[in-house]
Amino acid sequence: MSGCTGENGTAGAGLKRQELCRLLSTLLLSDLDFALDKKAEQDLWNFAFRLPIQALQNKAKEQKHCLVHVGDLARYRGQSHQAETFYRRALDLSPNNGQPYNQLALLEAASGAKLSSVFYYMRSLAVQFPFPNAATNLQKLFSNFLSDGFGGNLKTRHTAFEYIQSFLHVHARLHLSSEVGKLECMLGELSLSLTALVIAERLDSWQLVEMAGLCLFAWEQPSTAQGPVLELLAGLLSACLDGALGPRDSARLGPPIKVVLDWLLFHPPLFFLDHFLRRPQIWKGLCRLLNDFNTHLPDKWKSSTEDWELRGFLPLAKSHSQLDFSADDSSLSEEEVYQLRASRLLRLGQSFSQLDRSLIFLGEDNVFYPVPCDLAAAADSPGPCFL
Repeated sequence: MSGCTGENGTAGAGLKRQELCRLLSTLLLSDLDFALDKKAEQDLWNFAFRLPIQALQNKAKEQKHCLVHVGDLARYRGQSHQAETFYRRALDLSPNNGQPYNQLALLEAASGAKLSSVFYYMRSLAVQFPFPNAATNLQKLFSNFLSDGFGGNLKTRHTAFEYIQSFLHVHARLHLSSEVGKLECMLGELSLSLTALVIAERLDSWQLVEMAGLCLFAWEQPSTAQGPVLELLAGLLSACLDGALGPRDSARLGPPIKVVLDWLLFHPPLFFLDHFLRRPQIWKGLCRLLNDFNTHLPDKWKSSTEDWELRGFLPLAKSHSQLDFSADDSSLSEEEVYQLRASRLLRLGQSFSQLDRSLIFLGEDNVFYPVPCDLAAAADSPGPCFL
């Protein structure tokens, strides 16, 4: 079969492979002892399945590299839109490969979009096959933030631009382990500012998803102080739930809410840490949001826009393992996308209510209720505390 080349040769190789597969299968079924002695099952796997799969994987890998290089050429020529198109096509072929994300980060950095640049460097590292240069690029970017004093000023009120600056300043200190103990005041001010910015729609849905993603990445870094990360994450979830007061706001804020809840479902002990317990509005807001939805639960978990954009993201790997990524939601109407996300959030709500210890429960009237537990009761009780 190795000597067959060209279109006819490929077809001939395929026919021979099929015939070999038939013969080996017949041997295994008719004389199992002899077949196992001759290792026929290994030959069946190697020649009928493994080699064709490897050939397809190599072809996809080569195509991915070509798309990245063509995207680089477009970027060098200043054709940012074309470059992004090629990088994203490379991601469609290989969402678990970090290189295209690194190239997207370079594009965002060139345009001055610092939050997106950090986000894509992070994405380049938090995949099955990370791109090593992204670690150096991210460290250099964070070092520049600190040396330039970027976002380091304490403020009682922030514009959206100032908030993003300070948010990235915090992450730079956490990532570089630089004077982390001095962040307490800044974290408090960021928490106070965020709800107003979310309600006033000064931060868009995707910016909030990027912030959530950065927090999930930071929390899973072994050298990062986790307390400040959870403070940012709890503040983000609280602000988004406070702002989700109707269908329009739920559609806008559903993506960041769902990203955080997708992750929290697999980290339930965190519910009972101070960052979340002293924000009872989180659980009240979540119940209000879930009770406002009027939709059915799907038989199959389809991926929504934020799932598609975060596919391959290791902190969400457990959550995404249950999803259907065969197609994105680009063909759906806005109402269909809203219903899809609502059904996913309802499913999450049910999952939260079924945990051994939870801060929400689903009543017999099919209504979600918050479970008001104080810190001591939550820490000592073997189950939910109903007061």
